[in-house]
Amino acid sequence: MSEQNDLPVAVIGGGPVGLAAAVHLLEQGVPVKLYEAGTAVASNLRDWGHVRVFTPWRYCVDRAARELLEATGWKMPDPETFPTADDLVALYLEPLARLPELSPVIETGARVTGISRWGADKVRGGGREARPFMLVVETAGGIRRDRARAVIDASGTWRTPNPLGAGGIAAEGEAEFADRIAYGIPDILGRDRPFTAAAPRWWQGPAIRPPMPCSTWPGWRMTSRAQRSSGRRAAPIWCASMAAAILMPCRPAVNLDPTSGTLPRAAASNWSQGLPRRQFARKTAG
Repeated sequence: MSEQNDLPVAVIGGGPVGLAAAVHLLEQGVPVKLYEAGTAVASNLRDWGHVRVFTPWRYCVDRAARELLEATGWKMPDPETFPTADDLVALYLEPLARLPELSPVIETGARVTGISRWGADKVRGGGREARPFMLVVETAGGIRRDRARAVIDASGTWRTPNPLGAGGIAAEGEAEFADRIAYGIPDILGRDRPFTAAAPRWWQGPAIRPPMPCSTWPGWRMTSRAQRSSGRRAAPIWCASMAAAILMPCRPAVNLDPTSGTLPRAAASNWSQGLPRRQFARKTAG
């Protein structure tokens, strides 16, 4: 057991939870190793950096992390304001990761792809709890196996989004038209504008409400698949449900059935321009 105690605790993920966990472990004198799959800490947050979070700064900064930072002269942002994800990265997580106490234990570009126990398998399980953990780590230099006394998975779910299918499996055609589907929270006024402006696209993810609606792309709007069919033009606002949405030219509303995700047969010819005809044939068949 003493040998195991000399091993680090492995923390998977360099976001706010993973970094805070590492700080608390160091505070207790426990060796730690943090693995971040991205090229820098908080790589997932950087994907939705344009989004303002719904909790103020006072709930976003860990107590132990704040104490470490303030010892270096760091100033806490206004605790009652609401940061964007980019604010969290630039004003909190990056300064935290640069601290001399923390930076030596962080490895970026290191993706953990498997976890097991050394010397144990499906047949041999005796004494499993006393064996160190084995982590399979992929880096630019190759694949290696590291030892750890315990594992904290703070990688989150951002890289494993739910499929479009309501039953927990991919919707029909989802893989085939993957290049026309975006998951997550798009930066429709910045990074993802070329993607959204080029042609009608499926969007799977949470509600988005940019500062400028249809006027941003003349002749375009977004329709929720859960929106009730009404035959009238929808208001120029954006998807207000967790269901998938589709960017469409501003014409009378065309809505998808919230259960099957199918388009009304009469609507297929109206909206097939710019989308694969096979997709519409499949969705309107029968």
